[in-house]
Formats: sequence, structure tokens, C-alpha cells
Amino acid sequence: VPPVALRWVSKPNDYQWEDREQRAVQWKKMRMKVTVQCLAWVLQRFPRLRALSLTGWCEDMDTVQRRLAVLLECTEAWNSYDSSFGFQWPVVDDHLALAIGRWCPRLEFLPGCRFDETFSSQALAHLAARQPRLRALAVQSSTVPAPSTKMWIAALSFPHLRSLNVSYIKFVTDDVLVSIAKGCPKLEDLSLPGTRVGDRGIRFLAKGGFPCLRAIAMGDLRVSSAVVRELLCSAMIARVHTLDLYNHALLGTDLQLLTKHCPALAWLSLQNDDFTPLISKSELSTFIEASGANLRGLRLDAVFSNALARTVGASCPRLSHFLIGGIDRSHDFSDAGLRAVLEGCPHLKVLDVAFCEGLSLFGRRWGAGPQRFATLLAELGGRLRWVSVHGCSHRALSLLRRTLPLAYFDHDGYIDTSIEVEYKDTESVDSLMQVYGVHSDSDDSFHSGGDDDEDEEDDDGEFDVGDHDIPTTRGRA
Repeated sequence: VPPVALRWVSKPNDYQWEDREQRAVQWKKMRMKVTVQCLAWVLQRFPRLRALSLTGWCEDMDTVQRRLAVLLECTEAWNSYDSSFGFQWPVVDDHLALAIGRWCPRLEFLPGCRFDETFSSQALAHLAARQPRLRALAVQSSTVPAPSTKMWIAALSFPHLRSLNVSYIKFVTDDVLVSIAKGCPKLEDLSLPGTRVGDRGIRFLAKGGFPCLRAIAMGDLRVSSAVVRELLCSAMIARVHTLDLYNHALLGTDLQLLTKHCPALAWLSLQNDDFTPLISKSELSTFIEASGANLRGLRLDAVFSNALARTVGASCPRLSHFLIGGIDRSHDFSDAGLRAVLEGCPHLKVLDVAFCEGLSLFGRRWGAGPQRFATLLAELGGRLRWVSVHGCSHRALSLLRRTLPLAYFDHDGYIDTSIEVEYKDTESVDSLMQVYGVHSDSDDSFHSGGDDDEDEEDDDGEFDVGDHDIPTTRGRA
């Protein structure tokens, strides 16, 4: 539910959901099963399908088209960037997994998946047996019951898989990581953020447990600094081109190890939620000067400033993804620094400046604030295709969309209330109601024509990998 679904009530820090938003969410749940059935039926019509992305957005069609245009143009895959494009929907159940395995024998890419609680190891084994060409699989944030974990992992065997995302799946431990290496020997891109992989698992990576690995995302792991340094000094790090070290307490000496042992590094995330970073601005500047020529993606944290922005502009001519959101006014990052980045990075397509309070986008006055920022983007940002501007006013967001109609401006609806603007803001657009067909506050109907609760099929928990007809449905998806 978007932020607009919250409203202030009498007691401080007490919120309640708007009734119409509750109905919209219920409407979505009731249509989910029908949507999955229809999608399974549609797959029969596309036997040569090679890529299927199960990602949905609660937005109007114009906004969705802008997002799709960005995805088609910005083909570089970077987890920190791709995760900003929405939530995984619909959840994959046994029925849909069977349809994918049966009707899509040429499938190679299956991103954006999220298996539900009832997804069985038999369904996963069926996918593995029927999808010999599958090269990319993303199942992040899936919920699997603990008793079936071992069987589920045993079925995770995709010999030709190149990319696997198991982010924030809690049962992925050091032992599971070893099992993944056995079942997916050709893996090149592995995302582990938020899992329970520890020191032993990272040592397994450092010793060459995945001989083909080129990209590692290991943010939010409980790994000691000493083991991280072992990884940065290992022989396998020399072939890595993508490294996500989100929320790891790195030192300036660690950046020196990256410069020395990781010559192929092109995508790097050093974001840290700790507001007292251990890396100084001078150490970061030295690293960017030494390694910036090859960098194509860079994510930094609150240590950023105008001086570092000038270093990035002068040292990173190939940069296409730059993410630095969340910098307050105390860190001296303003339009001057952003101008240096835009001028020095002619290939920049993806930019994150959310909650960067020093930019004119978050200025109090309209003319010296959002209008000035829009002028800057119109002058130097014509090549941008995705810009994160969380926290800005709705009126500023509308101006940016008119200024760069080919770009997608990512905004979650929240306004930075610490900034009291002196101009009149506009109301946000509530699109959740439009997407799920709740037409008015007086409409209490949740059923589409002809669909009743008693018509829904009972789920006995059984899974048959044999012939299985796709059931028809009278519901409107």
C-alpha cells in the first residue's frame, strides 16, 4: 500500500489504514489466484519464450511504459539498480511452476520470482528437469517452511545457471551455499544479501568454491572484517567485476586491497547505513582516482561531498550508474557537485539523488529550488533514463517528468517533512485503486462477475508432475 494510504489520527505516532485502501488490498488477494491461472494458460501460446519477468507495478500505464523503456535501454544488470524497479508479483505456486516447465522449454531468464509458502521441492525439481537452458533465476525474499528446506535445496540443481539471486532467504546458510555450488557449477553471478551465510561460506567463496564466479553481492551478512579481507586478497577476486559490500565496515586499507587485487572491478557498492563511516573522504578520493577509469556503476553513502563529486567527474568517464541517495546538508553536496558528475560522465543513465538535501530539488523556494534543478537536468541530463528523487514534493516530481519525458523518476510518495517549502504543493496520484478496480468509497463488492468463494478450487497440497490441464476461469484478471 503506498504512503498515501496513511492518515493522521488523534494520538501522536498513531496511524490507521484508509478503508478504501484496505478494500484495494483485499481485491488484489482475491484476484491473485485468477491471475496466476490466466498467466499459466497464456504460456501455452508462446512455446519459444526465452525470458519471463514476474514483476508488477501499481502505477498508471504511462509510468509503466517509462519503466519498460528504461529496462530495455539500460540492459546492464546490477542488483542495486534492478531492485529499485518494483516488487515481485505474482508469487509462483506449484501450478504456475508446472506451466512454465511444460510450456516454455526454451526459457533462459526467469527474474523477479517469489515462491510462496506452498511451493514444493517437487515443483522446483520439475523446473530444473524441464528447463535445461535456464541461465538466470531470482527467487529473493521467498518464504519456505523450515521442514522442507533440505528437500528444497536438494532440488536446486540447474547445471547451466549463470545468475542466482537468493537475497533475504533466511535458510540460505554456509551448508546451503556449498549445495548451491554443487547444483549450479557454472554460476557467474551470485546475490546473497540478508542470508545467513557467515565466515565459513565467504571463505568457501575465497577458495574458489564457484570457479566461474564474476559478480558477488554480500551485503547485510554477519561476516567478520578479517574474512572480508581474506576475500579481497584471494586469487578469485581478480576475475570479479561486480562487488556489493553493503553495510560492511571497510577501512581505507580495504580500498587499497581492491585497487591492487581486483583490476576487473566495474560495479561497486560501498553504501553503509552507519552514520560514522570508517573510510575518510581523502581515502575514497584516492581509490576513485586509481580505479575510476574502469568503473561503470558506483554506490556510495553519506561520506560524499562536492570535492568527491569533482573526483568522480574527472576519473570515471565510463560511469553509467551512480547512486548516492540520503546525503544531508552537512556533507556539502550541492548542484555544483552534481554538475561536475553530469559533465564528466557522458554515459550516465541511472542516478539516485533521493533525500540529498543540499540539492536545489529540495529547496524551499520554487524558482531557486525545483525549477533550478529541472533546468540543470534539462541542460546536462538528457541521457538519463532512471532518476531516484524520493523525498521531493509532488509538484517538483511533475515538473521533472515534463522536463525529461523519456526518463523514469522513481518516487515512493513520501515527502521530506523536515523541509518546509514556501510554495504550494500538489496532491499525489493514487493509482492503487485504479489498478485493482475499486471505483468508489461506497463500493463494497470484492467479486468480479461470476466469481464466488465456493467456486474456488480446493488445494490438497498434492503436486503431480504428469499431464495437467490448465484450468479455465470465469474471472476477469
